[in-house]
Amino acid sequence: MTAPAMTSPEEKARDADHEFIWLQNAEDGKHNSDGRLWCEDKIWPDKPEDGEPTKYIRADLVDAAIQAAVDEAYEDAIKIAKEEAERRTRVRGQLLDSRLEATAQETGREAAENIRAAIVERAASRRSRTKPPATEKTG
Repeated sequence: MTAPAMTSPEEKARDADHEFIWLQNAEDGKHNSDGRLWCEDKIWPDKPEDGEPTKYIRADLVDAAIQAAVDEAYEDAIKIAKEEAERRTRVRGQLLDSRLEATAQETGREAAENIRAAIVERAASRRSRTKPPATEKTG
């Protein structure tokens, strides 16, 4: 059984915060004596002609989203690199196979020529050994 994770006071305070807050549009803020206002909920625009407020997202949530995107991109890059390495290995293997086949064919031709030459040479050698010595006929 695992112990429950301990949460620091900073984490508790952060988790109690809203995920995002809204800052009143600059144009609308000019009409307020306190300037632009912040709000935990999107209460603006009040009227259709009012501008949209600016949405601010908690930094830890942005950081987590960025890290998740980086992790996903890293995993995708690893997968692509592995697939490319496998493809290159396959292509190199096919190239090697074709080179070996060509070498085998060339070697086979050379071997056949060498064997034929050896047979001809051997036959010539046998003929010269079995030939009776030439005799001179006198007349």
